[in-house]
Amino acid sequence: MEAATEKIRLVKVDVLRAAAILLVFSSHFESRVMGPWLPHWEGMWAVADRKLNPLETVLNATIFSGALGVGLFFVISGLCIRLSQRNAPQFSIGGFYWRRFWRIYPPYLLILLLLVVIKRVEVWHRPGSGDFLSHLLLIHNFWEDYRLSISVPFWSLAYEAQIYVLYPVLLWMWDRLGKWRTLTLLLALAVVPEIIGGNEFRQRFHLPAQFQVLASLPTSLWFTWTLGFIIADQLHDRTPAWRIPWIGIGLLLFGGGLAYHFKPLAHFGAPMSGLALAFLVSKYLNAPDELSWSPGWLAALGLCSYSFYLYFDSLLGPLFSFLKNGLQIQNKTLLFFGGYAFMLTVIWGVSYLLWRFIELPSIAAGRRLAARVFAPSPAR
Repeated sequence: MEAATEKIRLVKVDVLRAAAILLVFSSHFESRVMGPWLPHWEGMWAVADRKLNPLETVLNATIFSGALGVGLFFVISGLCIRLSQRNAPQFSIGGFYWRRFWRIYPPYLLILLLLVVIKRVEVWHRPGSGDFLSHLLLIHNFWEDYRLSISVPFWSLAYEAQIYVLYPVLLWMWDRLGKWRTLTLLLALAVVPEIIGGNEFRQRFHLPAQFQVLASLPTSLWFTWTLGFIIADQLHDRTPAWRIPWIGIGLLLFGGGLAYHFKPLAHFGAPMSGLALAFLVSKYLNAPDELSWSPGWLAALGLCSYSFYLYFDSLLGPLFSFLKNGLQIQNKTLLFFGGYAFMLTVIWGVSYLLWRFIELPSIAAGRRLAARVFAPSPAR
């Protein structure tokens, strides 16, 4: 019974991964088809730099939110890593870093090298050596010129890798400070550095431009990641799930979305959305199987969601060009509804192949090498 329950739970986690990647994909797809737009502050409210058509207005008022997708990925990541630690007979930081490296870095390195080679022959963009090196070390979020330069989704991979580096610090705080004090500290770290590093604060207090780096620290999502950590403890210790009313979750989601449009909430969007997502994840994973939706086809998308995340933004451009120029589809509404299913299917197929022939062999190679590196020395 326990094995069956664990298997169902793993399927549910893959469904959550699929939901996250669909949120991110939908956001980038909409921007590609409808055209990008940038908000700017006018008083207390954000205003688009161009007039949005009715379809864009509807989409931006719904869940076509890449930020929600990234937040959900971070909750899932914290959940899976903590649950893996709690279920392991033995845990070591060295073993943790080893597994994380072979899980995320070889597939990332492959696409990074491919994109750098491609972008070097394009006139409009030529990554410099510092750009490539910062991406190679997964620290490109600390430079505004490098943060989104090679591939937009890569910014969150840098945050994720740096949170892995901070994992021993989190474990130390968890033991010394306790759960709630640690969460309070992480919540402060999610908000305060962003405020200090923001343009308005720096200009008002005449701080040097170098303070801008504070707005790019991984601590902005560390709180969200650690919420998954708590859900893992609930599942492992079989403690009751959070009993949060649906209206509370809805208000948090609304507040997280409003933060992008209402200036006083601008630095609180990620924590509010993270809380809402964590409550939803907890409800979903703890719900009876007959009351929770976990279709196999969606779980299959979740399995290859990492490869999907690595490649989808780079494939959107060529696929969009094929539809618009190759098939001569110029109507934006037709491009949106017809192109969505087409691009999702193609990228999903590519991602499956990459998961099967790149991700899985990388993980297997890490395990084989671990058997040699971490094997106990023979007794003398």
